[in-house]
Amino acid sequence: MLWLCPGLVVGQQRPEIRIAADERCLWLAAVSGSQSRLFFREAGTDFDPGRATNRPIAALVALDRDLLVFFEDGAIYHYSPEATRPTAEPVLPQRELPLEMVGGGGRVYAIISSSSAAELPAEVVEEADATARTFDPGESKYSLVVFDGRKWSALAALPAVAQAPGETRLRPRLCLAQDKLLLFTPAEVPGQLHYFYLDRESRQWVARGSIGAERLREYWIVEFCRVPTLVMVMRGTAEREKLAVFRLLGDVAQTDVTWSEPAELQFSDLPEDVVITRYAGVVGFNQHLGLLALTAQGDAYLRFGRIDGPPTESTLPVAQVLAEPGVLRRGRGVFQGLTFALLVGVLVGLFVFRRGSMVRVVELPPGCALALNVQRLAAWLIDFIPFTLAAAAAVGIPWGEGLSALGRWGISPNQEAGLPEQKVLLWWSLSVLGYATYSLVMELIARRTVGKVIARVHLISEAGTRPTAGQILTRNLTRLIELMPQFWIFVVLVVFSRNRQRMGDIFARTVAIRLLSGKPSSTTSRDESDAGHKPDGPDAAEGDGDERESSGPDQN
Repeated sequence: MLWLCPGLVVGQQRPEIRIAADERCLWLAAVSGSQSRLFFREAGTDFDPGRATNRPIAALVALDRDLLVFFEDGAIYHYSPEATRPTAEPVLPQRELPLEMVGGGGRVYAIISSSSAAELPAEVVEEADATARTFDPGESKYSLVVFDGRKWSALAALPAVAQAPGETRLRPRLCLAQDKLLLFTPAEVPGQLHYFYLDRESRQWVARGSIGAERLREYWIVEFCRVPTLVMVMRGTAEREKLAVFRLLGDVAQTDVTWSEPAELQFSDLPEDVVITRYAGVVGFNQHLGLLALTAQGDAYLRFGRIDGPPTESTLPVAQVLAEPGVLRRGRGVFQGLTFALLVGVLVGLFVFRRGSMVRVVELPPGCALALNVQRLAAWLIDFIPFTLAAAAAVGIPWGEGLSALGRWGISPNQEAGLPEQKVLLWWSLSVLGYATYSLVMELIARRTVGKVIARVHLISEAGTRPTAGQILTRNLTRLIELMPQFWIFVVLVVFSRNRQRMGDIFARTVAIRLLSGKPSSTTSRDESDAGHKPDGPDAAEGDGDERESSGPDQN
């Protein structure tokens, strides 16, 4: 995991870009004046529409799929991809902004000034030790502190070689790899980098060596495919910079640690006529090195590179990510307009054209009663759940998380909340379409589904006869509307309508019933003196009473 704060101002109108990532997740922040916007994506997906903040972001650090955000005023907030609101976290002493950060294993390590670190208690090694020890950084100008999800603690002073970076000096860099914390810092002699690892027991930095870095302009150390990888930007010719990539082989705590030869990266293709002149950040993401690359004109691109083959991630113009929310907001506006128009149409249909069905009690055939709500719920769950589970497995999403995201969207479908993730929408669309198609086909062919057979729920028209094909088609097509999250509220119709009808029943003029005896009644709601006449009620079927019950129409 890596935190990057390039401090990038690409043109007067262009925002500053900050990125943070681990192997699974990539975060991007665009800072423009006093406004910021955060974007998130996982491997194999696109960036989400983003979320706006009213303060400028100073730094980011990826933390096990989540994100810790440091604002310029020193405030710290914890962001999660699923959460609509961030949570506030404890600030550092003097509201200081870290010089460098790295996250992993539920902890964030940061480099701050020793004067601020001295105000923190030393980290408690064992929980049994309830006495907070004071922290003494000695003469070191910088110290390492750690955030465990609850509080900040001081961990260790940095080596004396890690002096304050001046205008021409490079900052120290942290990397968490092989379950060890690594520190890289420029040497006193230009053209070299020292590297250390932190001994957890003694809380001391152990020097492991140095590496040549001639003509070094900037560098990053990231975990790439579980291997610490040093990416150095060297001053090149013709105003272009060159990359040198080294990989740390072996255990850094052992004596056999070596560096690989400079590796050649295979980059994702750039758009035609685009020439990269500068690199402003590097992260490890989805078995790729993700590079924040700039052109001479200041246009920013997220470019991806691999060592062991061509990259599977494509180059992405940052401008496209920033422009996409506007397009999506307009799309959401159109969607909300259509949803509102559909809602108005449904309400007009219910309260103007079909008001009688909601207030007038339907005359049922003898031996029948309205189906209980618990019966209808049981029948629906038996029929619907297999489709949701199958679709969740096909899309690769936990159905509980998807249902929660849809619920939030349905309750508050506002501009900032945006649409749920594409895979959530795909999961629900497949579930609804599969279920509606299944119900339609089963009712047209057999007039019942498995759930209705088990729950003993039958279906008749309001006239007391079997529903026609047109009625079955209407009540099942209406499911596509009822199962939209914005229309889930219409489930209350089953409870409060006089005939316990859902919206599809009201428009199709159908009623769900239950039989009051083990066998269907031999009489109907109509007077039939001719014994040769077959009944018109729900029991009208060929064969004897048992056959009629097994083939009678039913639906939730």
